[in-house]
Amino acid sequence: MQSPFGLVFADASGKITEFKEKPVLDYWMNIGFMAVEKKALTYFEKEDTLMSFFDRLIRKGMLYEYKHRGKHITVNTEKEKADAEKQLDEFYTD
Repeated sequence: MQSPFGLVFADASGKITEFKEKPVLDYWMNIGFMAVEKKALTYFEKEDTLMSFFDRLIRKGMLYEYKHRGKHITVNTEKEKADAEKQLDEFYTD
């Protein structure tokens, strides 16, 4: 994923050592799409938050990732919405 922000790196004294303008990140992102097998829901407790539920599944070795390598369009701002609409128009006219 390409970061929408530039990164700043500094040493312990606070002196800037490097800038990276909107780099492609070496991390997989959680885009908020989850699929849960019905069996996993037996581990959900009434007071759980989504994260405490996931933490429990992690501790039990029951949480897995799916690495989607296709197109993902994020829409959090009006500009992103306009960009997404343009990308969708291009997709459907190809």
